[in-house]
Amino acid sequence: MTDGVEKVSDESGAAPGGSISRLVLVPVCHRSRRDVGARPRRVMRVADTSRIPETAERVRDLLRVRHNMGQGRPDDFFVREPSDVSDAAFRTPKMLFSLMGAISLVALIGGGLVIMNLMLIAVSQRAKEIGLRRAIGARTGDITQQFLLESLFVALMGGVVGVALGLVVAWGLDAAGLVVSRITWLPFVVALAACTLVGLAFGVQPARKASRLDPAASLSGRAA
Repeated sequence: MTDGVEKVSDESGAAPGGSISRLVLVPVCHRSRRDVGARPRRVMRVADTSRIPETAERVRDLLRVRHNMGQGRPDDFFVREPSDVSDAAFRTPKMLFSLMGAISLVALIGGGLVIMNLMLIAVSQRAKEIGLRRAIGARTGDITQQFLLESLFVALMGGVVGVALGLVVAWGLDAAGLVVSRITWLPFVVALAACTLVGLAFGVQPARKASRLDPAASLSGRAA
C-alpha cells in the first residue's frame, strides 16, 4: 500500500508484482467503504497522555473545518479516545450488575410473598393446634416465635437449594468446557443472608395472626 492506494491481485491469486495487466489499483478509502461499509479509520499517538483530551478536541475542530461543517451541524465523523473505550468496558459490567440486582430483588420479593401466603394458609389450617398450645400455657410470644422460625426455615431451605443448583450448574458448565468457572463464596453468603431477611420480614404477619387467635374459638373450629 503506497500513497493511499492498495494493490490488489486478481481472482486467480497471482502474487503482486506480476504482469501489470493482471493488477488492479484501488483507493484504500473507496475499497474500505465497498468491502465493509465503514469509513476508514486513522490512529494517532500522543507522546504526553495528559494532553489526549486537548489533542482530541483539536482534531475535532480540524476535521470540522476540513469537512466544511457550520455551527450547529452534527459531526459526520467520530473521534474516540482511550478513555471512551475504557469507560465502555466498565459500563457493561455495571449495567449487567444492575440488571442482575434488579432481577434478584424482584425474585426475593416474589419469594417472600409466596412464603407469607403459605404461612397464612398454615395458620388457618393449624388453628386447633395453636388453640391447644395456648390452652396449655403457651404465651403469645411463643406462638410468634414458632411461626417466625418456620418461615425462616422455609426461606433458608429455598436459599440452600438455590446455592446447590448454582454450584451444580457452574461445575457442569466447567466440566463440559463451555466456560471457565471460579467459585467465590461471598455471593452465596449474601444470598443466604438475604433469604434470612426475607424469611423474617415476610413471616411477621402470619406470626402475628397466629399469636392473636382466640384459644376457645380455635379449639371449637370458629377461628377466623
